[in-house]
Amino acid sequence: MSDIAIEVEDLGKRYRLGASAPYHRLSEAMVGLTTLPFRATRKLFHPPTSPMANTPGTASRGGNATSGASASDLWALRHVSFQLKEGEVLGVIGRNGSGKSTLLKLLSRVTEPTEGHANIRGRVGSLLEVGTGFHPELTGRENIFLNGAILGMTPADIRKRFDEIVAFSELEKFLDTPVKRYSSGMYTRLAFAVAAHLEPDILVVDEVLAVGDLAFQKKCLGKMSEVSRTGRTVLFVSHNMTAVQTLCTSAMLLDAGELICVGKVGTTIGRYRDNMDDQYAVRRWNDDDSAPGDDVVRILSMDAGTDDQSCVSTIEQCTPFHVAMTYRVFQSSCILIPNIHLYTADGVCISTAIDHQSSSIPKQPGVYKTILHIPAPLISPGIIHVNAAMTTFAPWVVHFHITPGISLTIAEDQHGLTNRAGYTGMLPGVVLPNYQWATTPA
Repeated sequence: MSDIAIEVEDLGKRYRLGASAPYHRLSEAMVGLTTLPFRATRKLFHPPTSPMANTPGTASRGGNATSGASASDLWALRHVSFQLKEGEVLGVIGRNGSGKSTLLKLLSRVTEPTEGHANIRGRVGSLLEVGTGFHPELTGRENIFLNGAILGMTPADIRKRFDEIVAFSELEKFLDTPVKRYSSGMYTRLAFAVAAHLEPDILVVDEVLAVGDLAFQKKCLGKMSEVSRTGRTVLFVSHNMTAVQTLCTSAMLLDAGELICVGKVGTTIGRYRDNMDDQYAVRRWNDDDSAPGDDVVRILSMDAGTDDQSCVSTIEQCTPFHVAMTYRVFQSSCILIPNIHLYTADGVCISTAIDHQSSSIPKQPGVYKTILHIPAPLISPGIIHVNAAMTTFAPWVVHFHITPGISLTIAEDQHGLTNRAGYTGMLPGVVLPNYQWATTPA
């Protein structure tokens, strides 16, 4: 018997931008059904003469594949082929918009491919986004049984694992509350607990774990490691390279919907870092409608600079710098809290900065610019990634989260060379401040 859990061949998904499905009345549908046998017979005697009629590579499910593509077509994923054995943990990495979430949705049967096919052997448990598969009007208890039924579990099987699910989620006192009243973190706790404990053969997890707190993320990573040790297969999407290195047995890199490489974790992450070296030093969104955000606030730009320069991509270690984000506020009903997150190239969080001065008064509609000043020397030389977010507390809402955002190179200068005391090797560590030393006779 084959040990292949997932086999993907030439998988692709195309979206048509700005187009919607045609509207048909019930009477038109009934007429179409009655004429279907006659149209089928006519095709036997008058086969199609279009040169695209027999084009290879059409979808096994989901309709036409490559014919008739226009400027309004967007291939979110194309020509992706790979195999994954049972018990393997595959990390799926790449920039935002590279097709990671689309791949997981296709493998989870949330959407159908435009071309190609995927053979999946076993039951799939998916956690693609907060609340996936939950009915907002049902309670947490009822949604556990609903998700189990979707996975093909019997009520007896679900009851057998019920106590473990509740204990893992730590939501026992909210179990009989409709999930529409849950916070994003509570949603995630229950959703992951259900997906991981109902014993799917294949566990598919998107970056939603970033919603939880640090203790919960650690708990989830431990659970996924436990799941893989029992011989089940895991697909894990993450921007956290440390988590990918720790958890995964192999990794896949996607870029602009195409498969760049799949193989050893270290090699794949190295390719990802090489691709990230040309990441943006400045990001701008000129159109309010397409800018990330919602009807409360949308980001317009983010960049980094020093006292002498704006929009810089390389900063010497001893030079203070700032990160700025400009955004447009549409409503004054929320207290908006700007966030800036600094990460190493490996995905290790250097620091999270929250603008506490904005936590008391709602901003009136208009355009604002928030600047975070970062002292020096502080960060070790190397590439850092800067993400930006806007949140509201009570209730907690993420209005936008730009990740990855801009990238900067912290360059070693004379100050750093002096502090080495003649040592020429690489100094480990995320931060490298100007420590003060004192030595006296004991």
